Amino acid sequence: MDTNDTAYSAAKLRDYIQGEVAHNTDLYPHTGIVEPRSPASEMLSYMESIYQPGGDLPPDLQATRAAEDLRRAAASEHVGSSVKDIPAFAVGLTEKDAEISDAQAFAEIQNSLINNHAPYLAAIFGSPNTGKSSLATLYAELWEQLAEIKYPDTPEPVIISNAASIGCLDHHVQDVTEFRELLFGSEDWFESDGEDGTPPAVDPETPVFWIFDEASTHLDARTNSYEVANQYTPLLKRFAKINCDAVHIGHSGYDIHAELRRDTLMTEFLFKTSKKTVEVYASMDEDQGAEKKYELTEVPKPSHWIDPDDFASWSWE
Repeated sequence: MDTNDTAYSAAKLRDYIQGEVAHNTDLYPHTGIVEPRSPASEMLSYMESIYQPGGDLPPDLQATRAAEDLRRAAASEHVGSSVKDIPAFAVGLTEKDAEISDAQAFAEIQNSLINNHAPYLAAIFGSPNTGKSSLATLYAELWEQLAEIKYPDTPEPVIISNAASIGCLDHHVQDVTEFRELLFGSEDWFESDGEDGTPPAVDPETPVFWIFDEASTHLDARTNSYEVANQYTPLLKRFAKINCDAVHIGHSGYDIHAELRRDTLMTEFLFKTSKKTVEVYASMDEDQGAEKKYELTEVPKPSHWIDPDDFASWSWE
């Protein structure tokens, strides 16, 4: 991309601030405080664009706990650094712009995760060593920052997985009974809609992000068809009632039970084509993605480490 096409002058910035550039809005409060074009800056910009105060939430995003924590952490690294690129940053462009930047990737992912405040349910497919688990961890990290906006006036969010090595994990579960009791209560509680039995260990108002690893094995369309249809899918369909979002990590679409390939249940289907690239689809046709939404060619790494060789166990008993 030509530098002349991507860099804006100070005069353009003045037009921008004065509202004379129709497609832009005012500078966000974090401009000049958080490092330009950093993931934190882009996340704050996106959060500003979708923030809708309500209930006990502050009138401005910058006063929320999520924004304060993110801004404070990012600003501590930015103090004393040069701000000579602020004019270019203000319009989202710099001389070093790439076709798809980390910032753009964050913005696309965040838009998906918010999902108009509806549950986000996704399946990630890809060959070994393409970074599927890292992508799921990245989604969990971003989701955790956005939870206060997607689920206002709720307890602290938690991240759950059957993969023990995920660094940002709050709960590790290894079987369907443990999973159900954690989020939905005992079987009697679940079946009676809370009339009988033991309530869930996690408050139903708590935002939850569930990472189901090794889905090609545990949600297999052949050997575990009955268990998926009768034990897991009924839980999945109730995720909206407990503020739960989820990603399922597999290899091939054919490996996964048909229930988890339906766009009436799932939000997106992510195909990890390499460590840096992912194609995102709205639906599936047989084993392939259909209705392509977007492609990311520079997927950022998550902050937390995950062991790609760690086998995530699961039992249906």
